[in-house]
Amino acid sequence: MYPKRKKCLEADGTTNFSASERRRFLKPVVEKKRRVRINSYFDELKHILQQQFRRPEGLTYSKIEKADILETAVEVLQSKNYRFPNKPYFNYKYQAGYKECASVVSQSMSASGFHPELQDRVMTHLTSTIRQKNSATSASGANGA
Repeated sequence: MYPKRKKCLEADGTTNFSASERRRFLKPVVEKKRRVRINSYFDELKHILQQQFRRPEGLTYSKIEKADILETAVEVLQSKNYRFPNKPYFNYKYQAGYKECASVVSQSMSASGFHPELQDRVMTHLTSTIRQKNSATSASGANGA
């Protein structure tokens, strides 16, 4: 068994931890923040659902379980046949980002001395992929999805 590593106090007041010690120390802190965030969203969702579906007088929502909140939210979304809107702005941003990445890939391959045939194959693949994405988006937009 290895001897325990002593924590050294640095000149700036910090402690010198190994990476695994730092993860072990931070894990509960990060987990607590995650749980607080999840619970705050559950509370917000519960409040929204309470506003949407008021119960008769005398009945309260004081102790609704998280599973009930999620179940009700899913039922509401399904009953409204909810679909994420197909927004042209996001499609445009996606295409612009994709094209910029393809340009960087092309420049990097040229600068790195890749074989021209390999460069052509990669760029052909990237171009066909964005075309497929565009045609799928156009088709789903035409169907109203």
